[in-house]
Amino acid sequence: MSTDDETMLISPPRPGGSQRPALPTLPAQRTRGTAGPGPGDETVLIRLKPGRDRVAMALAVAAALLSAAATYHFSRVHLLLGIRDSFSHLEISRRVLVGQTTGIAQLGGIWLPLPHILQAAFAWNWTLYSTGLAGSLVSGGCYVGATVLIYKIIRALSATKSSAAARSSKSSPWPAVVGATVFMTNANVLYQQSTAMDELPLYLFALWTVYLLVRWTTTDRPTYVLLAAIASAAAMLCRYEAWYLGLAYTLLVLVVARRKGHSWKDTSGLTLVFASFGFAAPAGAWFVYNWVIFGTPVYFLTGPNSSSDQMADQQGEIEIHNWTLTLKAYGTAATSDLGLLVIGAGLLALIAVLARDRLSARVLPVLVFATVVPFYCYTLESGQEPIGTPVLNGGLTNFRFGLIGLLPAAILIGFALDWALPRAARRRRAVKLGAPAVAVALSLGLVGMTGYTVARHQIVLEQEAEQNLAAQLDPLAASAYLEHSTSGRILIDDVRNELVAFYVLDRTVYSGTRDRLGNVYTRALVDPEANDISLIVMRTTPGDVDQVYRALYGTAALTSGYREVYHNADYVIYGLK
Repeated sequence: MSTDDETMLISPPRPGGSQRPALPTLPAQRTRGTAGPGPGDETVLIRLKPGRDRVAMALAVAAALLSAAATYHFSRVHLLLGIRDSFSHLEISRRVLVGQTTGIAQLGGIWLPLPHILQAAFAWNWTLYSTGLAGSLVSGGCYVGATVLIYKIIRALSATKSSAAARSSKSSPWPAVVGATVFMTNANVLYQQSTAMDELPLYLFALWTVYLLVRWTTTDRPTYVLLAAIASAAAMLCRYEAWYLGLAYTLLVLVVARRKGHSWKDTSGLTLVFASFGFAAPAGAWFVYNWVIFGTPVYFLTGPNSSSDQMADQQGEIEIHNWTLTLKAYGTAATSDLGLLVIGAGLLALIAVLARDRLSARVLPVLVFATVVPFYCYTLESGQEPIGTPVLNGGLTNFRFGLIGLLPAAILIGFALDWALPRAARRRRAVKLGAPAVAVALSLGLVGMTGYTVARHQIVLEQEAEQNLAAQLDPLAASAYLEHSTSGRILIDDVRNELVAFYVLDRTVYSGTRDRLGNVYTRALVDPEANDISLIVMRTTPGDVDQVYRALYGTAALTSGYREVYHNADYVIYGLK
C-alpha cells in the first residue's frame, strides 16, 4: 500500500452486538503479514483517495517564496532583462497576441515555441512585458514545479528499496527534501528563474519525463510510458537539447522493456509509443511548421539568427574543435554555476548509486538524463554553440549551459542520502530522529551559502548579465530615443536589433509584418514612404550592417523623403522630412 494513500480499517461486526451501517463497496485489499484470516477476525484496508503529500506542498510554497524574493531582488538591480536573448523571447511572445501582425506565424522559426506560448499569456500586458515580469512568471512557475519534481523523483526511487535497513526509512521524505533544496537554493538558478529565458521550462518538462519514466520502471504500468512521451514532447518544444534526450529515452524504453522480460511484441509497442509521441511528433511538427511558414523545413537550422548563422562569425573561437579547451571552458562554467561542494557531492552520490544499483532499471532514467552534460560539451566542441570564459575568451558567455548538471546532481544526492541515512543508524528510531535533523542542517547550510553568494555579488550569471547590458549601451540609447521622442511606424530589421525594437515593438515593421497585400517589410525596403513608414532604423556597425542599411542607405528612396534625426556609434535613425 502506498504511503501517500489514505486508508480506513474496517473491522467485522461484533458478535451479538449491533452492526455498523454498511459502507459503499470500494476497492479493498487484505492486510499482509498475518497468519491468515480466521472466522470473524478479518480486517480490510479500504483505499479512500490519494493522500496529499504535505512535504511536497511545503516545498512548493518555499520555492514560490524564494522565487518571488529573487525576482524582486533582481528587478531592483535592473537585471530581469540582463540577458540579451530575453528581449527576443519577450518580443516573440508579445507579437503572438499584440502588434500590427499577430498570430502563430509570429512565433518565428528559430527558437522553439512552447516557452513563447506560455509567456504570451502575460506578455500582452505592457507592464509585465516591458519590465520582464512576463518571463519571470513563467520561469518562476517552472522553477517551483521543477523543485517539486526533484523531490518526487527521489521519493519514487526510494520507494522500491528492499533491504531491511532501507525499509526502516521508507516513509522518510527528508533525503528528498535535501535533494530538492540543492536545486532550489542554487543562486544561479534563482537568477535564471527570474528571466524570460527558456531553460526553466526545459528543466520542468525534462524532470517530468524522468519522473514518469522512473514510475514506469518501478510499477511497470504502460500508461507512464505514454505520459512520459507527452512530457518529452513538451521538453522538445522548449530547447533543442531535449531532442537528444527524446532520442535517448526512446532507446531507454527499448532496453528497459527487454530487461524487464517483456516480449518483443510488447517491447516494440512501448518503444513505438514513446518514439511516436515523445520524439517523432514534436520534431515532425516543428519541421512542418517551418515548411509552411518559411518555405523550408530546415529554416530553424539555416535561417537568419539560427545557430549556424550566429556561429558563422565565431568559428575562430579557441574552444571549437579542441576537446581540452572545451572541457576546460565547460568545467569552468559548471563549477561557477554549481559550486565545488555540490559537484563533489554529486560525483560521490553517482559513485554510491552505481556501486549499489549499478545500472538498474529504476536509476537508468536519471543516468540517461545526466548524459545531457557530455552532449553539451559535444555541441560546444563541434562549434554549434558558443561559450566564453574570462581566461580563454576575455569575458562570460553562455555560462548558463553548465547549470543543467545541477538537476541530476540534486536527484543523485537525495537518493544517495536516502540510502546512507539508514545504514548510518542501527535502529529505526535513530533514523527517524536523525533524518530530519540532518535534512534541516544541510538545507540551512545551502541557504546560508546562497545568502553569502548573493551578498558577495558572486552569482556568475548575474555578472554575465551585467556584462551583457554594459555592451548594449548604443542599442539601448537608440531604443530610448525611439520610445520618448518619436511616433509613427518604424522600419527595422529585427535580427540582432531586438534591444532597439523592444520598447516600441507595437510600432515596428519587421520581416514578419504582413497585410492583405503581402509582406509590408519587403515593400518598405523598396519604397518606405509609400508604406507609411515614419522612421527608419539602420545598424551601421562596421562589418555588421543590417538588411535595412544594405537596402536603403544612400538610395533616392531614403534621401528624397527622410532626414537623419539620430545617430550613435552603432545606429542611425531617419525620420520623415
